[in-house]
Amino acid sequence: YPKVRLRLSSELTGELIHRLLAGELDVAAVLLPEGKTAPPPLLTNIIASDRMEIVQGAAGNVDGAWKSLGRAPWVLNPPGCFLRASLIDRMERAGFTPMIAAEIHNMHMQLAFVQSGYGVGLLPARFIARNHSIDPVKVLHPPSFELHRSVAIVRVAQLGALGKAVELLAHGFRQLFEAADTTKPMTRHQRGVPANRRAARRPK
Repeated sequence: YPKVRLRLSSELTGELIHRLLAGELDVAAVLLPEGKTAPPPLLTNIIASDRMEIVQGAAGNVDGAWKSLGRAPWVLNPPGCFLRASLIDRMERAGFTPMIAAEIHNMHMQLAFVQSGYGVGLLPARFIARNHSIDPVKVLHPPSFELHRSVAIVRVAQLGALGKAVELLAHGFRQLFEAADTTKPMTRHQRGVPANRRAARRPK
């Protein structure tokens, strides 16, 4: 589509949806709580679901119990993130409140802080699996913790000729996520391995 001119904008999900509703954007790639869609009249195309993992640096001594996690410093997104809110709600239901040491809206920086031992983090499983850092991280599995996010293409209803281009964009996003499918939970022996180590494939 050589005549399509792209103008990219990076914002939080709420701001992107607001701009779509205001007619300032045609399409946006957003993160949504699992099972949720954008408000009408916007159209939502769910591309993938990603599992969130609680991680710490290789030298960390936090175990998977909520009590231990309640004493640990955390590296999280700033307020307004639904993943942060879901984690805090789950910890409070277990009787603990996270001690937030850093609020950073950048996954790469969050991972760097976690790897350096600054605190425990909450990061997408696909991001952990595909990261090329040589520093290891350990995945923690507290009781009854399952947190997922949906990756979606949200668009206005009337796109005209742009509709085909948006379909191609969605297809490209879907292929990227299918290439790094991590929907299955990590097993116990996978904890504490380097962040960029991939699971061994069976010989053909």
